[in-house]
Amino acid sequence: MEISVDKVLMKMADEVSKARSDVEKSKLRERLIAIRTLCDVILDEKSDTDRSTPQVTQTVYHSPVTQKTVKLVDEGGNGDSLFDF
Repeated sequence: MEISVDKVLMKMADEVSKARSDVEKSKLRERLIAIRTLCDVILDEKSDTDRSTPQVTQTVYHSPVTQKTVKLVDEGGNGDSLFDF
C-alpha cells in the first residue's frame, strides 16, 4: 500500500499544530518524535523509489569443459600417487 506524500504532510501539519498547544514537555516530545517518524517515512519512500529502478542483469552460461587426463611417465616415480617417492 502506497501512502501519498500529501497525506503524510497533512498528518505532520496536524502534529505540529497539536505540538504548539501542548504545555507538557513529555507530550511535546511525543509530538516531535511523531513528526520525525513521519519525515522518515517520506524520506524512506523516496530512497525506495530510487532503489527500485530496474537493473539489467546478464546471465552468462558456460558450456562444460571436458579435460583429458594425461599420465606423465617419470622413470624416478614409484606409482600413480603424488606421495609415492
